[in-house]
Amino acid sequence: MGMSRNALVLLLLGWGGLFLSIVHADPGRLEKTAEGLKHLDSASFLPLSADWKVIAIRSLGQHSIMAELRHEKLATVTTVYWSLLRPEDDFRELIRLNATEKDGYGNEHNLLRSVYGTDVVAPPEAARIGPLSGVRVRLDSGPSRDRNLAGVVYLTELRQGDRRWKFKIRQTSPQDHRSEAEAALEMLLKGFTHQEKSPPTSP
Repeated sequence: MGMSRNALVLLLLGWGGLFLSIVHADPGRLEKTAEGLKHLDSASFLPLSADWKVIAIRSLGQHSIMAELRHEKLATVTTVYWSLLRPEDDFRELIRLNATEKDGYGNEHNLLRSVYGTDVVAPPEAARIGPLSGVRVRLDSGPSRDRNLAGVVYLTELRQGDRRWKFKIRQTSPQDHRSEAEAALEMLLKGFTHQEKSPPTSP
């Protein structure tokens, strides 16, 4: 039995909507340059000094792309994420400075507590990530709950047109080198740039 014209139109529209949702889910292009990491779609750039090396760049599903970094002088594991947010996602629900009865400091903080342990994840603090306001969470263990390790996570939101990303950088280091590792990461983030372009105005 042949397909009716209306059914065919609905099918094509359905596939079109699925295609658009897949395109929209693309986390964007991340390039390694001689100067650092450039995320083209969000117009953001993380400069890397000679002490920082890019070990790997890979996609994590349809919504995130990440880069793994190594500091040549410090025994650190540092991972940088650009994760595309859905239109309905509210960054303030992911991480916030003030806890609520409903979900504490937000979903990201709760996730850290579940991975690292509830007693080693500090409350979020206000922080700067280049020109942007962000959040910092300090950790008193590693992801395997190794108390010989320490960590820190920075988060902020990037905007470009109608698209938004969660920018997240997570570092793990030995407790003995914690202060040096955190200082190196803070210096790295001072150079972060993001240029939000205004949408074109109609004539």
